[in-house]
Amino acid sequence: MRKKLIEKYPGCIGVGDPPHALQLVVKDILTHEMYSDLVKQVNLVTDKFKNTRLKQFLKLMKVKSGNNRFSLLSGVLTRWGSTHKQMKKIFDSKHAILPVLADPDAQE
Repeated sequence: MRKKLIEKYPGCIGVGDPPHALQLVVKDILTHEMYSDLVKQVNLVTDKFKNTRLKQFLKLMKVKSGNNRFSLLSGVLTRWGSTHKQMKKIFDSKHAILPVLADPDAQE
């Protein structure tokens, strides 16, 4: 495959590993100014819920809403799939996250 690419595109010196190349493209997108603020905000929310007290409040809110499954994931830029899963978990849990963040009893 590499040989065919080099023959077809002789100006392209190093084709490299395609999955790694994809990872580098996704990393560039996630660090672009258009998305970097979103990624930072999602990381802030995830980091805030590493606090045991807030985590317990969030579990309680999710149980009250009928969703007994709970987990927030930390995203890692070198694993673009983890960033996607992290954002999806926060979006799917926003009905439980927002009241916890607004509740003064849940705060430290």
